[in-house]
Amino acid sequence: MRRVRPLVAAMFALCLAAVSHASFGAIDADGRKIHKVYKGQTLGRIAKRYRISVDALCRVNRLRHGAHIRPGQELVIPNGEDDDGAPPSPHGAGNRWQDFSDSPSRRGFIVLESPNRKFRGYVLNRRGKTLEKSRDAIEHVLASWRTGSEHSIDDRLLHLIVKVSDTFGGRPIRVVSGYREHSFAVESKHKVGRAFDFSIPGVPNAVLKDYLRSLSDVGVGYYPNSTHVHLDVREESAYWMDESAPGEPPKYAHAGQKSDDDSADPKTQEAEPERAATTRVE
Repeated sequence: MRRVRPLVAAMFALCLAAVSHASFGAIDADGRKIHKVYKGQTLGRIAKRYRISVDALCRVNRLRHGAHIRPGQELVIPNGEDDDGAPPSPHGAGNRWQDFSDSPSRRGFIVLESPNRKFRGYVLNRRGKTLEKSRDAIEHVLASWRTGSEHSIDDRLLHLIVKVSDTFGGRPIRVVSGYREHSFAVESKHKVGRAFDFSIPGVPNAVLKDYLRSLSDVGVGYYPNSTHVHLDVREESAYWMDESAPGEPPKYAHAGQKSDDDSADPKTQEAEPERAATTRVE
């Protein structure tokens, strides 16, 4: 009887090893683990096993929260440097914005976050009109980071925020800067509630930039060495790229190019004050 127990233990260990090997073993092109789902597993249990968030697991595999998974299905496991689900590619080089687009679980429902404030809710009613309570709440989120002063936000900008949110699956939109009372840029759209700087976790800024440039009558600023992109509403579309890092003078990608906004670093505001010559978007 004593000899049987070690044999049973050894067989049990072999079974565990087989399950482990069956559920994990492959590596994708970016060096991330591939997990093969077995019976009874859920997204929550898999996320807990690899010490990642369910949100990251869903994003990298383009799944909705609560999605049904089946035995034998293979899931990419985000690594420590990739916890938001974004492929590890600098500035999103080589990625199309369509590759990151997704249908939101609740169309028109946005999550807007600033360092100290947050809004979650619907912005438009069924007729496409802005809900006044939502407008007030968003103006609070986009208030001046210096003084907390608020300003009315252009209605078209509010509609574009909803459109951006819906395009990228309702992911949180992180606000870097909204309304500003003062600016070195004479015609800065930030001063009149027509601009904001933002990022979306899991979506490279280069990808956001490409999508924003597909919109009509907007200003788009791209800062490859900073943390955000710029979007404003205007009469004719414009685009600029500033390669400076936060705290540095502007370094425009093309000779003679300037921006008419000071979005490279809202806390230094070093953009030139005169109206800028920008690249037209065709």
